[in-house]
Amino acid sequence: MGALRLLWLLPLLLPAASPAGDVTVQLFEWRWEDVALECERYLGPVGFKAVQISPPQEHRVIEEAGHPWWQRYQPVSYRLESRSGDRAALTEMVARCRKAGVEVYADAVINHMSGLPPGGSDLGSGNPPTLIRQYGKVALYPTDPGRYDRIEHAHIQWCDHDIRDWCNGWEVQTCELLGLDDLNTGSPYVQQEIAGYLDDLLGIGIAGLRIDAAKHIWTGELGAILGRLSTPPAFVVQEVIQNPCHTDGSEYLAHGSVTEFRYAWRLAEQFRSGDLAGLRTIDQGLLPSTGALVFVDNHDTQREGSTLSYREGRPYLQAVVFMLAWPYGQPRLMSGYHFPATDPDQGPPATADGTTLPVWRNGRPTGCNASEWVCEHRHPAVRGMVGFRAETGDRPVTHWWDDGGGQIAFGRDGAGFVAINGSTSRLQATLPTGMPDGLYCDITRRSGCTDRSWRVSAGLITLDLPPGDLLAIRLGATSP
Repeated sequence: MGALRLLWLLPLLLPAASPAGDVTVQLFEWRWEDVALECERYLGPVGFKAVQISPPQEHRVIEEAGHPWWQRYQPVSYRLESRSGDRAALTEMVARCRKAGVEVYADAVINHMSGLPPGGSDLGSGNPPTLIRQYGKVALYPTDPGRYDRIEHAHIQWCDHDIRDWCNGWEVQTCELLGLDDLNTGSPYVQQEIAGYLDDLLGIGIAGLRIDAAKHIWTGELGAILGRLSTPPAFVVQEVIQNPCHTDGSEYLAHGSVTEFRYAWRLAEQFRSGDLAGLRTIDQGLLPSTGALVFVDNHDTQREGSTLSYREGRPYLQAVVFMLAWPYGQPRLMSGYHFPATDPDQGPPATADGTTLPVWRNGRPTGCNASEWVCEHRHPAVRGMVGFRAETGDRPVTHWWDDGGGQIAFGRDGAGFVAINGSTSRLQATLPTGMPDGLYCDITRRSGCTDRSWRVSAGLITLDLPPGDLLAIRLGATSP
């Protein structure tokens, strides 16, 4: 990544607050204090709608595996004590983000509890930590404070092994996921216990929920859980990885939005191949736009390589810009941390005992550097495109142009215009934009008009972009 990476590590001169849009950022594994500061100093002023946080419940502490990222997805109780902070810090963060105009969405792990080897035991992240033990095929989660002694080990009488056939819907929704203790989400008692946890989150001001592993919960049972909530959340997105022999996720739309993995896979295919012209039909055959949550990558896919990630430099940035410019779905950005390709399980930057290192230090996000936190969402082009997304709203795509390969440009019905050069040749063309005449700031640059501006005359723009370059202009961002 080289110089590209360093672009978002420098201090930023933030513009006035952008109009409200629909962009969410996943601050993966960030501490609650850092999330609060990011809401106040960056997300709010830039115009982000919401921040998605990592699972806030007590989880296993897996020292023998070096405190991996996935220990967050192994609940041991619904106490709000994770390696990101305790209940008080979480509550304060939510209040500060809301004051800054940023909603908070929690990653809710409700399909399962933790996983232990036969006869094993482990501690949770609480203070004091919850102790769990494995007895036979059932782990016991103590009543104080976990309340899980009465939660039936899910479907144990029907399926006591991992999923073997991923095309068998019954197995996917009944058997165990990767050795984790599956909860019996068909039990009214279990449904009420889960609903109690979600109500607790909503009660402290969390506005939305990401339902982890939703595909592994029958949609009727998930609906029953959500139906027990005292106050419905403002936003629900369900993690469903599309599988042509099982589900495309459409049956979950009754409960809220659904992750549209196929969009991310198509982005990766087009940008890696250099066939950007094919992006014109990227959303054909996918979930309805109103119910699709789209992304370039997430914490899973950036590790297993099915999508683009920050490691791929310019193509990744171009894909993010395209997603924010294209009127399909609700976009969620990924913001994580550096990990070696040889160790995709690595947890967040931390001390030797697993204590997560801060992003914000001495009043600045100095943790965003070349070896700790990536902070993809702080790239100047991303900052500018959040405002672009809000300005263009649901306006249709107009004035599409491509060279049949890696060069594309399109407008948004007079409210914005984007050009991306994903080829190895210069993009030199004079194209219609649909924009009013004027001198526009290039919002993908650090200082807008100071760095680069583009003139629209008689509705036309004359482009000269080197390989790998891009531009975006919008209404409301013009040169004096």
